[in-house]
Amino acid sequence: MNDKPRFPGVLGPVEPFLNPLDAILADLAISVQLPAGLHARTGDRYEAIRKHIECPGSPLYGRVLCFYPLGSMAIDATISTRGTDNEYDLDVVVELDVSEDMSPEEVLDLLENAVADYPVQAVERQSRCITLRYADNMHVDLTPSRRLATLKDRESVIFHAKHGDPTHLHRPVMMNAWAFGRWYNARTPMEERFALAYNKRLYEADGIEFAADADVHLVPAQTPSS
Repeated sequence: MNDKPRFPGVLGPVEPFLNPLDAILADLAISVQLPAGLHARTGDRYEAIRKHIECPGSPLYGRVLCFYPLGSMAIDATISTRGTDNEYDLDVVVELDVSEDMSPEEVLDLLENAVADYPVQAVERQSRCITLRYADNMHVDLTPSRRLATLKDRESVIFHAKHGDPTHLHRPVMMNAWAFGRWYNARTPMEERFALAYNKRLYEADGIEFAADADVHLVPAQTPSS
């Protein structure tokens, strides 16, 4: 027998990909997932940007309350858009200590000024974020937010200010990406044996040796600033 419990009361193969259908699905997933080397590079860049924004002399020094991944990176589902523009991205929320009377445009200005000299190919102003573009087709979208004084964990607003629109169309937009990420991850627990087997297959597809004790999650942790 090559079966043992995968979940309470459920049997599954010791090697998760002995089932041909599971192996095919894993290969399809690997074909669209970020290569392991790029995924690790994403984590390094995440930390470097955070340190740059928070450093002494930055317009945001002492004003970053929390810095955390948003969207696919927060739920460990990042893929490359190889079938379209061959780009991959990291979405980050930069929770700021800003007053309620600051306009959306002023908040975006503040974040843009903090990364204006960051060493990337281009710094671009968007309607709700600042985009940092790298030469290897990666881009990082930094979305400023302000936390609301509510009972919901990190309920916030982000800021919409499209270039060229009259200021009366600029507005705050409600969001709670932090809570959604925690909610989703709590309902999709990791099955460690499958994750290790999948990561081994992913690393091998990228030509990287995979150690048995390698971290399963390469996603940057949700990191409050100290």
